[in-house]
Amino acid sequence: MAETRMFGNGRLRLAREAPTGLIAVRVRAGDSEARRTLATTLGLDLPPSPSAPTVAAAIRLFWTAPDALLLDGVGATEAERLGRALSRHHIAIHDVTDARTRFTIAESDAPALLGKATSLDLDASTFPVGAAALTRVAGLTGLLFLRDQSPSYELLTDRPVEDWLWAWLVDAAGEFA
Repeated sequence: MAETRMFGNGRLRLAREAPTGLIAVRVRAGDSEARRTLATTLGLDLPPSPSAPTVAAAIRLFWTAPDALLLDGVGATEAERLGRALSRHHIAIHDVTDARTRFTIAESDAPALLGKATSLDLDASTFPVGAAALTRVAGLTGLLFLRDQSPSYELLTDRPVEDWLWAWLVDAAGEFA
């Protein structure tokens, strides 16, 4: 990954950095025993819906498909621990940290910038703090999460497009300078 990058003008702050500890978990939607074991092993409830990740301290668990979850903010050994705990179930666990890039889009102009990039309604009544969505951002697939009301959004996307998306965001941010 390229170096961490930052851009800011007081009303908009952009940052790009390597994510830490991303693990993709595939577990059959109908396998309630495996899902209970997963939740117990993590010490977290599974997300109730795709738009409502489970958040505990620095760990977040996103529902990315009926049979898929993304665990964010864990150590590298977590995939092995989960694999051992779920070894008798039909599951797939992969460390995807190196395959993703994390963007932060923050401050008062962040919703307006994201409004140029996505069709999501980012109004606080429909996308409150703690909400998440798999969506298209500047034509690319990404996982958007509203971290706090400042507002501060996080966007996880595929690493091969990080330079292109960074350039797109900085160019689009020029309107807010």
